[in-house]
Formats: sequence, structure tokens, C-alpha cells
Amino acid sequence: MKNVIQAAREDTEVIPHLNNYSPRNQSWDADVGDVLKDEGKRAALRNQIMRFFAAYSGYYPGLSLDIESLNDDALPGYLSFIQELYAAMHARNLHLYVNVAASTPDSELKTIAANSDGIVLMNYDEHEANSDPGPVASQNWFVGNLQRVLKVVPKDKIICAVGNYGYDWTLSIPDPKDRRHPKPQVLDTEDLSVSDAWQRASDADADLDLNYDTLNPHYEYIDEDNNQRHVVWFLDGVSLLDEMRAARALGLQTFALWRLGEEDSSLWSIWDKPTSPDSLQALGSVQPGHDVDTRAKAIFCA
Repeated sequence: MKNVIQAAREDTEVIPHLNNYSPRNQSWDADVGDVLKDEGKRAALRNQIMRFFAAYSGYYPGLSLDIESLNDDALPGYLSFIQELYAAMHARNLHLYVNVAASTPDSELKTIAANSDGIVLMNYDEHEANSDPGPVASQNWFVGNLQRVLKVVPKDKIICAVGNYGYDWTLSIPDPKDRRHPKPQVLDTEDLSVSDAWQRASDADADLDLNYDTLNPHYEYIDEDNNQRHVVWFLDGVSLLDEMRAARALGLQTFALWRLGEEDSSLWSIWDKPTSPDSLQALGSVQPGHDVDTRAKAIFCA
């Protein structure tokens, strides 16, 4: 990545991102909490991080820390780890940015803000893979999170992370005669890129709707072969523009995107100028993405 940026002659910093997501289990590994609760193990992890930066002195300016889904008893150890790591990194003129969920309590936000160079507020996943279907980040929910966080965190330490992706919830279609299961059940949830969300809507001939209460796009369709209902909610360039304008109105200037590679490519035309009068029209031009949609065709010979 560093070589690609240098070749393009872009003035972009590359910051390592450390998290506890397990690709093997496809879930957040709460066992890291056992490390954080132990003072000696915390010190070993901190020293390992600092050795990394010593080995690449001058190459990386800091660290993005993203530890999620910890058990409650690990929280004090995690906050101590942030404080200890922040002190060690600042002694070497390195920066620490900590990713936090939008629901993080005020007391934790204060501690993290005081012991980091910035918090990356993950202002999305109002509904997510383990919840019932719903908007990924409804506009009022998004703005309300920012208003609350601004009361406890200095404005210049907030990096507002906005989403551009979606979820496809697969739901059962209850048998009216089955009184044991009268309500639809979530059978599966799949992450979607914005282009995947658009493609599925087209394939299913579904009516794509902008929900006016949430300002999030969504649609539904029926899989008749499997007798299942699909509910899709996602965030695109228009929802991002609404969010960035609202955040700018609250005085926020710094943004992050989740998830790079899954986004509506039109957003890059307005990323640096969301308040421009021409920004909405600029979203009308969507550049081709990098996804390849492979389809099989049957050929019949007489």
C-alpha cells in the first residue's frame, strides 16, 4: 500500500490498524480481554507494538486501535492499556487513534479522549448482522450520536466514521397455520457492498425506496425457490452526503469511511466538498467499480 501511494505521488499517511477480529471465526475475539486484564500481558503487548514502530522508525506516524466486543470485566484493563500505550507512543512522537462504537458510554469516551490523539466514532450499525432488519444509520440516530459525543469529547478529537455498505437479512415466511412460530425469524444476514445491493435490487426487480423517516435506502424481495423473504438496508452516496452535511453543521471537519472498496464510488466526487451547492448533482456520475459479476448462460443446440 505504501509503495502504491508513493508511486501515485499522493501525500497520504499510512497508519497500521490493530484489532481483535478473527478471520478464522468471522467474529470479534473476546479472549483478548484476558490479555488486557493481566498487567504483565498488557505490558508484553505494548512492548511488542513499540518494537514494531522501532523497527519501522519514520515509516508509520501512529496506530489505529480497534478492540471490540470485550466482556465487561475486561473494560478496566482495556482502558488501562490505552493509557499506557498512549504514554509510550507519545514519548516517541507517535499518534494513537482509538475506534469506538457509537453507543460507548460517556465515562469511557472521556477516558479514551484524554488518552488518545483522536477517537474514531463508528457512527453506523444501528442495525447490523446480529440484529433484526433496520436502517444501518438513520439520520436522526446519526446526528443524535454526534450531539451526545460532542458534550464529552473535544470537537478537534472526533473523527466521524461514516458507513457505505449494507446488509441483506434473510427471513422466514411463517406458515399461517403454525402457531408456534407466528413471526418471521432472521435466518441469516449477509454483508453487502453498495454495488451488490444495487445489483440484487435489479436482479429481483425490487422497488428501491428511500425511507423518508430514516433517509436510508432499502428494498425487499421474495425468494420463491426457498420460500424466504429478504430485507435489504444500505448506505450510499446520498446518505453519506446527508450525514457529512449534518456533521459539518455541528462543526466536525474530519471523516473516515467504512468500508473502503464497498462504497458508492460517486461519493469521492463530494468527499472534500459536501457543503458545495453542486454536490448533489455530482453524485449523479457513478464510476465503474472493481467488482466482477460472473454469470453463466445456457446454450441450447437443436
